[in-house]
Amino acid sequence: MYRRKVQVVGGSTYIVSIPKQWADEMGIKEGNEVTVEKLADGSLRISPLVGKRTEPPVAKLFISCIESDDVIARAILAYYLTGSREIKLSFKDIECKERVLSVLNFLKGKVLGLEVIEETSDEVILGVILDNRFYDLKSAQQKMIKTISSMVEDTVKAIQSKDIGIMGDIYKRDDLLDRLYLYSLRYITASASTLEARESVPPNMLPHYALITKSLERVGDHISLIARNLMESLKSSEVGESQLSMLQSYLKQEKELLDIIEELLESFSYSKLVLATEKAFFLIKKEGELRKSIDRPTIYYSYVIESCRRIVAYSIDVLESLLDIAALSGGEIGIANFNKK
Repeated sequence: MYRRKVQVVGGSTYIVSIPKQWADEMGIKEGNEVTVEKLADGSLRISPLVGKRTEPPVAKLFISCIESDDVIARAILAYYLTGSREIKLSFKDIECKERVLSVLNFLKGKVLGLEVIEETSDEVILGVILDNRFYDLKSAQQKMIKTISSMVEDTVKAIQSKDIGIMGDIYKRDDLLDRLYLYSLRYITASASTLEARESVPPNMLPHYALITKSLERVGDHISLIARNLMESLKSSEVGESQLSMLQSYLKQEKELLDIIEELLESFSYSKLVLATEKAFFLIKKEGELRKSIDRPTIYYSYVIESCRRIVAYSIDVLESLLDIAALSGGEIGIANFNKK
């Protein structure tokens, strides 16, 4: 911790010097600019506009291959999420390298922008080929909700036609949601320390954006599970036409709820938030009717109904986070303003 005395210049301007060691570390020279940001707790944050903080450090990871493939994948993802532009992987031997390359092929389907940019017999350098300045958090979340909405719409069509092929395609689309989810987490992490990102997402809103991102990812997971379990349910003829018709109607209403959430992610409206909340609680009650419609024990179809319930629950989490963000942004969101929105 550094301590500095506040000085007054010209009778009205307060100045504080910055530590030389910190300036050297950040690459700050005479004439460079810094930003001074007031945080929620009243403290000030000084950040360089130029210097070493503009480029995250290269991450280094030695892999012995004693680890499982899952642990290797998670270690690489951890460095991706920290905002590293490059991740340098070193290996015990060539056999270990081949195994890691196999893990990387799997990760490419789950992670946006992760590419091998350099390779030797005992080392691989990964580059993260994307730039936060050209792809913001709001865009990623809007793409998530659009993908989710299309998955529900196609599930409704698949029930109507009993097309197992469409259901399989819906299940595979979860990979795209994973890529958008991990990118969003990377962006949120960067927002805590990167000036460009902080200008887009204020620090006090980051936890709420993180909750939205996670909730959307879980909604997508459950839509994928609905598609997969429906395939098995249809194959085993667990339920009849009346149950499928009720499920189709229920999913159409969930699609309406997701459409309102998509609008709210684009532009907050208190009246739309109220409408979405009422829709969500209506669907919670309606889910009980789906369960009562089952006239004999089922396995896969029961999982389908449970996923329907979870989708509504996570949608409510999104709505609560959107309300919190609106409150933090200083907008008027009370009942008195209901008709103004």
